[in-house]
Amino acid sequence: MRLWWAGDLQVHLRALHMAKSGLKVIVIERGDFAGSKNMFGGVIYSEPTAEVVPEFWLEAPLERTVTRDTLWMLDNDSALELGFTGLRFAKSPYNKFTAIRPRFDRWLAEKEHNRPEQNC
Repeated sequence: MRLWWAGDLQVHLRALHMAKSGLKVIVIERGDFAGSKNMFGGVIYSEPTAEVVPEFWLEAPLERTVTRDTLWMLDNDSALELGFTGLRFAKSPYNKFTAIRPRFDRWLAEKEHNRPEQNC
């Protein structure tokens, strides 16, 4: 049996992956629910998340898809902007999403907790 202290999204993804692999997993959360200590949103990358929860974007509480990335290099009085837009990222399978972390983390923890093969 593996014991994980909750704290970030990766803990729940690892726990779900280990449970799918047949291990018994316990996740302990300090807050009232998973994600309750998170205050802001973040970016959820599709590829690693879909490896654990296939087609998660069909039911997860996501805000919007991200189709443009921008990198800024700053100096004292100037800036260089480098951007990339991938129109294919606006179609399934998506590249990444924005999400409000308390909502997303709670949803993911419920997916983890409600796995039918869990016998904890």
